[in-house]
Amino acid sequence: MSVSKNIILICIVFLTVICIGCAGTQQKTWRKKYTPLIKYEPPEKYIIHTVKKGETLSEIITSYCNAYKRYIRTVIKINGIKNADRLELGQKIKIPKSWADKSIASYRSHFQRGLAFFKKKDYLEAKREFKASLRYKKDCRKCWKYIRKSERLYKDIHYRKGRNYFEKEKFSQALREWELVQRVDPNYKEVNNNIKCTKMILESRSAKK
Repeated sequence: MSVSKNIILICIVFLTVICIGCAGTQQKTWRKKYTPLIKYEPPEKYIIHTVKKGETLSEIITSYCNAYKRYIRTVIKINGIKNADRLELGQKIKIPKSWADKSIASYRSHFQRGLAFFKKKDYLEAKREFKASLRYKKDCRKCWKYIRKSERLYKDIHYRKGRNYFEKEKFSQALREWELVQRVDPNYKEVNNNIKCTKMILESRSAKK
């Protein structure tokens, strides 16, 4: 009886080992069959550019890097652009950060500050920022456009203010406004004659006192 019991125990242990082995094999097969293969890809860092009114793809790329012709096809592929000549207003364009030169980043920083000052009607500061942009991108047509526009608006506003003060006989304020214009452009309209005339009036008034 003892011998038969031992044989039975050995069989039970043997069968248990086989079952455990089969279960492990099945589990490995299931994992191999149903677990998806995850391919690691390092994330590409992008700068997201929002398309503004009238912007072209070439302008967008050159605002971040100088080699437009080299990267145009890559940008089209990354963004799935079907027609490069027709970008939608507000469309998001991905530009790889590795392309953006430090000089381009500096140019954009000054240009954006210039736009902010321009919107606030601080035209003299706007002009300074747009001029700073030119140090990093000498062929920036937009910079020159905003420089001229900022200067024109600055001179026009202060010239008209001076005239309004003069008509109200506020000669000191008129002189201050016209001198601001003279510093930017000594030949602007009749600014030199206006300053001379106003100074004469102020001197004659001070002499009477």
